[in-house]
Amino acid sequence: MNLKKKLVLLDLRYLEKKYTGLSRYAINISKNLIKENDNKKLKYIIILPPPKFCKHLIYDINQIKQNSEIIYWDQKRGLRWKFPFFILDIKLYYFLLKRKIGTYFCPYIDAPLLPGINVISTIHDTTPIDINNYFQNFQLLKKFLYSFRLLITLYSSNIILTVSNSTKTRLISLYGKQIFNLKEKLENIKVIPNGVSLNISYKDNIELNDLNKYNLFKNKYFLYVGDRRPHKNIQSIITLVKLYNKKFNKNFKLILAGSNNYKNFKLLSMINQNKRFVLEIINPKDSLLDYLYNNCEALCFLSLSEGFGIPILEAAIREKKIIANKIQIFKEVAPSQSLLIDPNDFENMLEDINKYLKNDILPDKKHIKKNWSWEKSASLLSKILLSTMD
Repeated sequence: MNLKKKLVLLDLRYLEKKYTGLSRYAINISKNLIKENDNKKLKYIIILPPPKFCKHLIYDINQIKQNSEIIYWDQKRGLRWKFPFFILDIKLYYFLLKRKIGTYFCPYIDAPLLPGINVISTIHDTTPIDINNYFQNFQLLKKFLYSFRLLITLYSSNIILTVSNSTKTRLISLYGKQIFNLKEKLENIKVIPNGVSLNISYKDNIELNDLNKYNLFKNKYFLYVGDRRPHKNIQSIITLVKLYNKKFNKNFKLILAGSNNYKNFKLLSMINQNKRFVLEIINPKDSLLDYLYNNCEALCFLSLSEGFGIPILEAAIREKKIIANKIQIFKEVAPSQSLLIDPNDFENMLEDINKYLKNDILPDKKHIKKNWSWEKSASLLSKILLSTMD
């Protein structure tokens, strides 16, 4: 095998963005991919954001640098992440040619045009197309640009990955028509799912004042984990908890844990109107997030569209109850011990929710770990990368 064909570049520049599902996928699949490379058939070169934007990655970098070459890019992507139609990266292309790197792996949708390079792109979901109010302004224009960028990715990538069968099926329904001439490529999409693990080495400890600050010792609570984008449907979660408390004379809190970078003003107004039971914990440290999962009554995840839904697995592996929207992806991912509901029919679901919370049936941690592991996903990806070397 020619040496130059053993080189694989993993583009992890997106990791400049903290606290996102995409970032978690990118770093976890990469770490396990490098660890899985025991046979040394591949040599990985990692490109990261500039050092000053990698401070939150020190622990992860120390893990991957032992068995791969790390390159810090000289500038952050910045606003270019805001424009998914960005398709040219001359500097990156020159770097690939100069180092004679034959395969480029992009854990995201927007791989640039790289003629002569084996490009492997990852499409997590089609949410910006499927959800009408995903964009707060210039909706038609932004939806068109996103669809255009997605098409470019489908045409220009040698191999397409998705994180679920649901996303694969959706792409086939959108672009598998004869007019696009993509049917064969779409049917050959490889599914590399997210994984989950409890083997976490924390860089920080839970501080007692954190628990006191949020009064976590005293209150029973439902938990939502994620950002504030409209498709997350957090307003429905607030409504559900409010109705449940009223009907059954309960005093459950609702903790919203995650990033608030997305300015969802309608949601913010609703949170402010329900401060009595809604509590925000912005970007909790890993140790605090672990505590929140372990001590919640149930995870509430009523998202209207997801590529996967990592919080569901994170709750399941901790053997916590899960109340989720009855959409296709959650039918695929959520353990059978979950309760999938119709958020348009809360009144008829409240009794079911109450019965569900009272029963003793919980997700099987061993089953979750066996079926949704980063090691398993990395092994699948390794085989795909090796196939590009033939």
